Amino acid sequence: KEIPFKEGVESVLTGFSTTKDGWLLTRSQPAMGAEQHSLFITSDGGRTWKKVKSDLDEVYGRVVTGAGFIDADTGFVCFRYEDGNFAPAVCMTRDGGRTWQKLKIKAAAKNSVAALPPTYSDKLIVLPALYNDGYKEWETTFISSDRGETWTETQPEVNFYGADGKEIAEQNGVYNLPGDARVAIALDGFGECTVNLSAVVKQKSLVVASNHDSGSSSVQLEAFLSAADSGTDTFTLEVTLRSGSLTLAYRTFTVRPA
Repeated sequence: KEIPFKEGVESVLTGFSTTKDGWLLTRSQPAMGAEQHSLFITSDGGRTWKKVKSDLDEVYGRVVTGAGFIDADTGFVCFRYEDGNFAPAVCMTRDGGRTWQKLKIKAAAKNSVAALPPTYSDKLIVLPALYNDGYKEWETTFISSDRGETWTETQPEVNFYGADGKEIAEQNGVYNLPGDARVAIALDGFGECTVNLSAVVKQKSLVVASNHDSGSSSVQLEAFLSAADSGTDTFTLEVTLRSGSLTLAYRTFTVRPA
């Protein structure tokens, strides 16, 4: 069935939390940082849609960066960074989109942080986000195990060690490896997931280490690297959730011979 869009719709975001329950959010052309939004829901797999009388724009009618519903009632809309007092900027509904509230999610860093579309996996709500300090971006993740009531920020702990066991410090985004080295990665809070460390060497991608965590509190990954005689290798850490619904590609690690 045709959805009765208003004129001026710039783009739409849509998804399904079950085979029958779906949502669709329209976005207007931004003007001075503001957007207008309309929310539609379906309970029959998309055959018919109903417009929701929503107060989203009254609560926070700004530029949307992502949205998602984990069931017919509980949903999230994420917004572009504008104000350090509301960052990451995420609004939540518990009544199918009729009423919304701003979430209080504490970010560890004081930099700009923008939330990306959330996903629901293994009873966890996973909210990826991007930090930006004006020079570079890097990924982080906020996780809730109580359906959005509280949130914990988690990032992989990555350490490089030389053959002598001494830790190698990152310098301007690069790890200078004195010969052979070891990388140790620890990741908490994701439940059951698969972690891959991939290398791109001479434009070819190769998984150099992989580990599947069955749901313990932490997943460990270790790989041994050898610095090439010349050139630079780039490694990417990827985390795939149990459901396979989301793969988080964390910041790349660049290594080169010392």
